[in-house]
Amino acid sequence: MEKVRQKLASLRARWPRILAACLALALAFGLGMYVQSRRDVARAAEEQNASLRTSLYSLSEAVDDLPNLIESLEDGAPIPPDYNGTFTLLRLRAGAVLEQLHRSSGTMESLAHWYLYDLCGYLCDLEFSTKADLEDAYDTSWPLVDAAASKFRGGAMTQVEDRLATDKGQEILGRMGTPNVTQIMQGGT
Repeated sequence: MEKVRQKLASLRARWPRILAACLALALAFGLGMYVQSRRDVARAAEEQNASLRTSLYSLSEAVDDLPNLIESLEDGAPIPPDYNGTFTLLRLRAGAVLEQLHRSSGTMESLAHWYLYDLCGYLCDLEFSTKADLEDAYDTSWPLVDAAASKFRGGAMTQVEDRLATDKGQEILGRMGTPNVTQIMQGGT
């Protein structure tokens, strides 16, 4: 019985240290889990950005083919049916960008998001029935195509945003009906 009392007394003397050690282990485990979750979130965001960048680059390549088609057409002449494959590919790539935009953020974070969303919707809905349609599609896509030509150095959205800040970019936004978004992003009404 005396041994049991000695062990209990010894345990009572050490319990604050044991408790502190357990708390330190729990804290270290929790901190490790937090750091790992932040890494996972950052990795997932980078994967989404890379996927969006790839989709944007593919769309810009499809749009970049339009000048060759425009040159081969005569003014006022209907577009030959053999170009439909090119337009289908363009619509598919625009749809892929729309899907990536929806995945990458639930809300539109920047003017570039709004522009790309509007552009892809426009390209998906465009009839591509005249040379003027092709010229307008190419001209409207200029901020994306020009940013892609620089390989999106510094980030795709940043590059597109820089193109939209130019006079030509603002003109394109005005034609697309997106000028109110500029005011919203700047805090206006």
